Amino acid sequence: HKTFTRSEKTPNRTQLIKDYVMDGGSFLMVGGYMSFTGIDAKTRYGMTEVKDILPVKCLDVDDRAEHPEGIVPTVVKEHEAIKGLPAQWPHFLGYNKTLPIEAGEVLVEIGGDPLVAVGTFGKGKSAVFTSDCAPHWGPPEFINWEYYDELWKGILNYSTAN
Repeated sequence: HKTFTRSEKTPNRTQLIKDYVMDGGSFLMVGGYMSFTGIDAKTRYGMTEVKDILPVKCLDVDDRAEHPEGIVPTVVKEHEAIKGLPAQWPHFLGYNKTLPIEAGEVLVEIGGDPLVAVGTFGKGKSAVFTSDCAPHWGPPEFINWEYYDELWKGILNYSTAN
């Protein structure tokens, strides 16, 4: 926050993240109020260099898709990142709405939008999970899901494999 509070130059962290992935690193973005475009469009990762390594496109407006009634994801593509997970997933209470892109593979949809997507960028890989990994959009039914650990292991193993 040196730039904001003291008007000092600092490295562009979003450029460093992009460079890291392009050089063979991996990146996972998980949803929430301050992720993707975020609440009141405050976060705006789609307007930073991170957009170039995301397997989805961020919206230009507040992207929160609230579903207090609960919304159930749908597996739309078999992939090593979600191998062994059942077709039936627990419900969520919301997510960050994003759009699919050609460079990404949408594996799981929620409300017709990407929930889990992966992609290769340069020498690296990235993945997104567009809802919370914990409350508030991730209810106890998700947090306590018997496949919760397997979900994250699969996504992380895919993202870090060469």
